[in-house]
Amino acid sequence: MKKRVLLVLFAVMITFAGCGKSDVSSTANVESTEDTSTQSSEEEIVNEDNQESVDYTDQIKAEIEEVKSSNSLQDELDAVAALETKYEELRMASETQAELNENSQWTYLLWDDELNSLWSRMSDELDKATKDEILARQRVWVAMKDNAANQLSAIYEGGSIQSMIYNGEMANITRRRAYVLADEYAKFKGEKFSMPARDNTGFFVDTQGTSEEYSSMTISEGMEEGSLIITVSLYRTGELTGYGEATSDRISFVSDDGNVQATIKVDYDGASFTVDEASDSIVNAGEVFDFDMSF
Repeated sequence: MKKRVLLVLFAVMITFAGCGKSDVSSTANVESTEDTSTQSSEEEIVNEDNQESVDYTDQIKAEIEEVKSSNSLQDELDAVAALETKYEELRMASETQAELNENSQWTYLLWDDELNSLWSRMSDELDKATKDEILARQRVWVAMKDNAANQLSAIYEGGSIQSMIYNGEMANITRRRAYVLADEYAKFKGEKFSMPARDNTGFFVDTQGTSEEYSSMTISEGMEEGSLIITVSLYRTGELTGYGEATSDRISFVSDDGNVQATIKVDYDGASFTVDEASDSIVNAGEVFDFDMSF
């Protein structure tokens, strides 16, 4: 399967040679430590073909402001998910790769605005101890999210679709975080809230209780349907690369050299990598590696 994936990837990279990451800015408040630089909503956005396209920044802000009046946080997040479908349909209706790249930013902006909206309300209402605990985690998440998206889109580096993939990963990362904050907020408010099933892809970090990245695990979709490409970087140990297949509650990992088999479990709060079998490897059978940050 590895050879087939590499051949397909090589063909994709040749076909889509030549474009870098687009510049999508964050709009969070200062306390959450999000970036505060924003693209002016007064200017028309120009795509790579030098054709003017519609700027949905103000529309999205108005839509997120409106969903705040939902009856519950569950209804609010459901409403944002419905808006995501609308902007994804807009992206898919694009006729050129330049338009696809341009329109891929709106889903990320949608969830970024929702994340900021949630945190603004939480910051006003949470007790100090709860607020400080969540804020500490939020600052780590903010500091690492761009690297997470870069890691998840690295396979497309140098290709014209890279910016679209990057924006898509930023949307995924921010959506997951919005649900985490909504869940915490719902607990504080005493509301019932159901988290959607966590997808298997993502970037997971072992911070060892700090704001630094020690070990990490990247899980990306492979070129073949249902396949996963996995890289595990272990602090002061080395790196494992391989492929995975997902079941209902876990991922079965096999290293490229066939020397390691492991079980991976992912969640909104992190992930674990449990070595089931190992020979002539940097890891040993029975070892468990935990990752406490999930992107």
